[in-house]
Amino acid sequence: MKKRILSVALTAALILSLAGCEKKDAPATYNTISETSIVSTETLTSTEASTETSADTSTSTSAEEEGLTGEALYDAFMNGEAKAMVTAEGDRGQYYSFTSAMTAGEYYTLNEMIEKLSDNMEQDGWDKRPVLGEITKEYIDCGMDGKQELHLRIELPVEGIEDFTIDVVVVEKDGKLKIAYDGDSWSRSEVTVGRDGYILSGGSAGAAVHCGEVGIVDANGDFKFISKWEDDSEVLAGDFYVGFTPDVIKVDLSGLDTDGLSLGLFTLKENPKAEDIYVTLYKGYDGEEYDAESPIGQAFTNTGIKIISEEDSHKLMSDWLVEQGYK
Repeated sequence: MKKRILSVALTAALILSLAGCEKKDAPATYNTISETSIVSTETLTSTEASTETSADTSTSTSAEEEGLTGEALYDAFMNGEAKAMVTAEGDRGQYYSFTSAMTAGEYYTLNEMIEKLSDNMEQDGWDKRPVLGEITKEYIDCGMDGKQELHLRIELPVEGIEDFTIDVVVVEKDGKLKIAYDGDSWSRSEVTVGRDGYILSGGSAGAAVHCGEVGIVDANGDFKFISKWEDDSEVLAGDFYVGFTPDVIKVDLSGLDTDGLSLGLFTLKENPKAEDIYVTLYKGYDGEEYDAESPIGQAFTNTGIKIISEEDSHKLMSDWLVEQGYK
């Protein structure tokens, strides 16, 4: 069967291969390939001189008081001389959720963030404290407006359990810093942050099922949800369940010829109903598509899901990205 990449994972210059979706115990390895992934970084072996967590979460630190901006302000954050505000909008972590460990709207130094994430994982996660590994940084240009943003990749594994890594996008707004995005990678899930603010996360939810999410950090420094998707390469007869909706949708495929059936589902809404979901249906090894009039197509349209061709799905996703501010 020909290799297909879903429209939700496409941009003009970004084609990715994914690696993990749900929290699963069985380990697996997947490679992430991106034309806009990290190509050069500076590796840091430590952050601040002290790892003690301060209770002061105000915005005032020496860096802001001195009026630092741009790269100097980001450097101050790396050195513990400036704080960044945690936000709920861009908190997409599965295991390392920033808003589970910290308070949205409050400011923290980098080491305070790491300490609080470690506390949270030890107390409410694995009952074992993570070990801080390397921190790498690069400057990216979200929205391609010529203004720098800071992308950090923090190794925070729980030894003997999982090699967790955290991606963080820090932006400057009005001389202050905020966490525009945070997300975590592990053995079955991978986050890829593009140099233009395009963010793709997801991966394997089983041998034949892959799923993920697309988002962007735009030129204003704000995270925007773009799409989520699921790719099933071996669909069997019987009941097929769509699980990325608030209420699970059941598609009745009983009695239908599903031999060689595979499909790609996606939605442009974070909490979609059936009518907000699109599906491309494929049959046979040549990848020929089912239309809405086919028995299998009708089984999906009966639930409200829309049948869409692969070509039209690419255009829909491309237009939606532009509408949301992606350049």
